[in-house]
Amino acid sequence: MIALFDIWVANEDRNLNNYNLLLNTSKGSSFFFYTIDHETIFNSCFLERELVEITENESIINTEIAKILFAKNKKINEIVDELIGNFYLCTGQCEDQSNKH
Repeated sequence: MIALFDIWVANEDRNLNNYNLLLNTSKGSSFFFYTIDHETIFNSCFLERELVEITENESIINTEIAKILFAKNKKINEIVDELIGNFYLCTGQCEDQSNKH
């Protein structure tokens, strides 16, 4: 979900060489990520220009950590379908909120 969001907002800061993620494993056998972002979201903050899309090759989708997290999962297609479905809902909510302000 983080990688899809980064692609959506053209986040150049989180990439193959800079994950900007902290892994929290303190709650038993489950884990989650803390996301970190400093300043280069929206094409390095150049809001006066149109966004230049980044690709999955420029995002964390194509990293070793993604391969490790999803390598043993046999239901990867189901996971991807669910992520994509939820992603459209989340981006819609984000757009709705930004239009209110």
